[in-house]
Formats: sequence, C-alpha cells, structure tokens
Amino acid sequence: MKVTKMLKSVLFTAVMLVNGAAFAYSPEELA
Repeated sequence: MKVTKMLKSVLFTAVMLVNGAAFAYSPEELA
C-alpha cells in the first residue's frame, strides 16, 4: 500500500506551510 508514502507527503507539506507562515509572520523583534 502507498498510504504511508501519501501520509508522509501530506505531513511534509503541512510542516513546510507552518514553517513558512511562522517565518513570514514572525516579528523581527523576536528573531
């Protein structure tokens, strides 16, 4: 089954989106 590969792909995409959002919206004062 390829369910595991699909779940890993979805998880990776979610992590990248969260990291991108955190990087884009984080105030420079907290950097």
